[in-house]
This record gives sequence, C-alpha cells and structure tokens, in this order.
Amino acid sequence: ELLTVMREQPEVSEAATYLLWAAHNLERIADRTVNIAERAAFIATGTIAPTRPAVNGL
Repeated sequence: ELLTVMREQPEVSEAATYLLWAAHNLERIADRTVNIAERAAFIATGTIAPTRPAVNGL
C-alpha cells in the first residue's frame, strides 16, 4: 500500500521511505527481543521451546 501511495504521490516519497525504514528497524528489534527471551527461557529451564509458526499476512 505504501509503495502505491509513493507512486501516486511522489511528494510524500521521502516521508514514506523513512516510514519503511522505521518499520524495518522495529521488526529487527522485535526479532532480537524474541531471541533474547528464547535464550533466557533456555537458561532458566534447560529445554528448547517449540518453534512458533511464522506470521503471514502482515
């Protein structure tokens, strides 16, 4: 959707690019947070948690 807006309204392309970059970085933070939590759970319990299914459609 954001790419469509950028195509139709080139004047918002710079702001939209920053929004895409921010979303990318938030996703990386979330992924790393999950990794830390999984490692902490392993240290606490000694067992590896079952893997979670991927979230599709977001």
